[in-house]
Amino acid sequence: MHRRLTIFFAFAILLLSACANINHTSHLQQKTGKDLIAGKGDVILRVNHEKNLPNAFGGSDIFGRKSSTGTTIVQYNGREGSTLFFSKSGVTVDSNETTMSRTGMIVPVQTSASFSGTVGTKPVTGVANSETSMYVPPSSSTTVASALPSTSIKLNMNKEKFLVVEGYIVHIIDASENSLTYRVETQQ
Repeated sequence: MHRRLTIFFAFAILLLSACANINHTSHLQQKTGKDLIAGKGDVILRVNHEKNLPNAFGGSDIFGRKSSTGTTIVQYNGREGSTLFFSKSGVTVDSNETTMSRTGMIVPVQTSASFSGTVGTKPVTGVANSETSMYVPPSSSTTVASALPSTSIKLNMNKEKFLVVEGYIVHIIDASENSLTYRVETQQ
């Protein structure tokens, strides 16, 4: 009875976790809350986007594996007078990758052979059974990466001292033609 109850709860947990929603998340590559320095042409903000890998039931992978959905990048391009120049670009990634296209399988293979004959004058028969395993590689998936159009951003230091990008705020502390001191915070 105890074993049946354990098996029932284990199956119920697996079934419920197979139905979890696919979540889309973003992760900032730079450190937040610290003063950072970048040169002209350097990336000041890189946000990596990802989603939970879908399973065979369309739900979220129970092992927490993820698949990239793209990247957003902001570069510092210099200063002229009180105007700062930035460019925002990125890549979107569309994929039909699932847990089944990432995970191979080991399939049991059973064989059976029978024989019959005579030894001297006595009839004999027999059966030989064997079991081995065969590795089936994962199915292939298709991934298409597309560049997003680059956007030029001009910031007048006399009016604004921050940029808002992908849920992050880039506070401008100081800027010259060839360098930028800034701090990144998460938007509340």
